Amino acid sequence: MPDINISQPISITMEVVEVDDYLPSLRMLVKCHIEHPTGFFTYQATDIWFDCSQWDEFVRILSQLEAKIEVEAILVDMSECLELKISNVHNQLHFNFSCKELNVGEGLTKINFSCQIDFEILSLIKREYSEFPKWW
Repeated sequence: MPDINISQPISITMEVVEVDDYLPSLRMLVKCHIEHPTGFFTYQATDIWFDCSQWDEFVRILSQLEAKIEVEAILVDMSECLELKISNVHNQLHFNFSCKELNVGEGLTKINFSCQIDFEILSLIKREYSEFPKWW
């Protein structure tokens, strides 16, 4: 069962695979499913590491967004392959998910999804990250 389960505006799940006490961090299995008019995109990565202090900062700023403060909450993995960003600009919430992966051999694959969200969806996202069972 995923530790983080977001269903709107796109499906994102995150499941803890490993933790590191030396540099407080966690490795996660991340899955993303994005539907579009002619089908869908699916992304899955098994080796996505997050710095725990960066995770805490993301949750802290989500609370500021919920209070309608104009800020930007960004969660980026330690390799900078995956980014989840939610921002408030003139009281409009913007959601952005992006990932990039080097292909086997040559090339680079990128997925980027952006849309506007409302404060109800922000609250659901914030709850998922705020209720995440922290060990640090």
